[in-house]
Amino acid sequence: MTAHIADAEAKNVTIDSYNTHIQEYIAKDKSDDAGRTVAYWPGVQYFLDLLPAGQSILEIGSGTASDARRIESKGFLVQRTDVAEGFLDYMRAGGQDAQYFDILEGPYGQSQVAVFANAVFLHFTPSR
Repeated sequence: MTAHIADAEAKNVTIDSYNTHIQEYIAKDKSDDAGRTVAYWPGVQYFLDLLPAGQSILEIGSGTASDARRIESKGFLVQRTDVAEGFLDYMRAGGQDAQYFDILEGPYGQSQVAVFANAVFLHFTPSR
């Protein structure tokens, strides 16, 4: 089953929503960094435990980069990507390298051993 966003309009609405509400995501991110453990982290840790230390991980949909920071704190390298310009601007303003990547437009330019995508594929719908 191939996944895709139903149409270009739905994709644009999703991206616009992220860009419009970026300050809310930043505020939530700051509260998460205040020491609260995110509920899904044990699953992420299980994933990381399968990889060699120092492994580079492509993150699709980095957003505010909160997961990237947590992953890097465990000794991994993270290639941050996002489709929302607001998140890219935020990460870059914080001195982080972040690349535009739209998974629907094709493959990433490099082969990857590990890919992390939290809360990305929920935006896709099954093809008909």
